[in-house]
Amino acid sequence: MREKLGHLFRDERGNIALFVLGMLGIMMVLFILVMNLGSVLATKERSGTTTSQASLAATSTLYEEVRTIITNYSYPEPTPPTPPDSEADESAWDAYEEAKEEYEKKLEVYEFFFYFDDSLESKKSGMTGIWYNNWSDNELELEALDKVIHEALDSGGELLQEKLEELLYGNGAIQNAAIEMAIDTIYQNGGVIEGAELDIEDNRIVIKAANEVTSTSYDEIMVDITENVYQESAGPVVDFLNLIWTKPTPVNLEYE
Repeated sequence: MREKLGHLFRDERGNIALFVLGMLGIMMVLFILVMNLGSVLATKERSGTTTSQASLAATSTLYEEVRTIITNYSYPEPTPPTPPDSEADESAWDAYEEAKEEYEKKLEVYEFFFYFDDSLESKKSGMTGIWYNNWSDNELELEALDKVIHEALDSGGELLQEKLEELLYGNGAIQNAAIEMAIDTIYQNGGVIEGAELDIEDNRIVIKAANEVTSTSYDEIMVDITENVYQESAGPVVDFLNLIWTKPTPVNLEYE
């Protein structure tokens, strides 16, 4: 009888040990699953940060390139026409009026470029109120730049619009600078360039990119898996972006 009870006790202890080992294995698998899920969520957040900063940096670079082009451009100051004397015939006065009209068109262009920085400062100083309370100085400058150029393109004279379009339309240097900045920012944030894209949507630069996540393995049940977790973010609106951007989109950043 005593021997039977001893065998039974030992069998029960063995079953408990197996049960405990099984539960520990299940708990380990669940722990690793939770840890891997946490890694994916953290990587997703990092990818969001990567794309957000890349889209903002690309937009900021685009603005800076536009400002450099405009401030470095020198438009000649026009000379006002001389009115004819009082005894001149009607045709002379007609010619004078035409020359005066042409002069005023050129003067508008000259003043736009010559006083460009002053216009930006004036526009920026007028951006007050609750809407702009939390804006950084750089954000205010970019918004002022956008407004000044958009107003010139929208309501400026025909000659001024033509000159701006001549300088900005399809400007490859501006587009390439924005692309390069997007790529650099992705790398700086630990992102991967594989599958990364730059697109234009609703006058915004949209960046799609990823950060890499590697799962934790456990015995032969779970193996290491490395995946790219992609996110998308759009930069601020650039009212004249469609004038500048003529490259086919989306741009595959991996091959730029």
